[in-house]
Amino acid sequence: MINNNIFKLGEVYSVNAVKHTCRVTFPDQDGVSSDLPIMTGGGTRNRERNLPKIGDQAVVALIAPSLSDGVVLGFTYNEVDLPPEGDENIDSTTYPDGTVISYDSKEHKLTIDCKGEATINAEVINLNGEVIINGKSWLEHQHKAGEYKDGDGKQVSGTSGDGVVS
Repeated sequence: MINNNIFKLGEVYSVNAVKHTCRVTFPDQDGVSSDLPIMTGGGTRNRERNLPKIGDQAVVALIAPSLSDGVVLGFTYNEVDLPPEGDENIDSTTYPDGTVISYDSKEHKLTIDCKGEATINAEVINLNGEVIINGKSWLEHQHKAGEYKDGDGKQVSGTSGDGVVS
């Protein structure tokens, strides 16, 4: 017997962050699925973590007739949870706190609007091109020697405009 309900829409009931799974309820059935793996685009080399929230609308592929064998294919927007604004040239991620990371492939522009602190950890950071700080070019951004203190409270000598502060 072939079951026509292989692909179903449901609602996320619970999330297991450690296993990257979730349980889903379906409006036409009583009960909740078992933990179903959530499909990602990252694979095993480029790993991605983007878990749903309880109540998100899930698209599930089930191996009929069970609710315990299957995979969550993804999540859809609806009248309550709308997609972020933008056009076909903009890929973006909007986080619950309002932080947005977006890339406009037409304008070649990466924008990060972080609502908290941002940290970059690297062995070397290369900045190529003009650097703008608070609307002013770094090369024009001069400070008088002794005007600022370093982390140890010592006066900083030199100017920042030449890229060297000693």
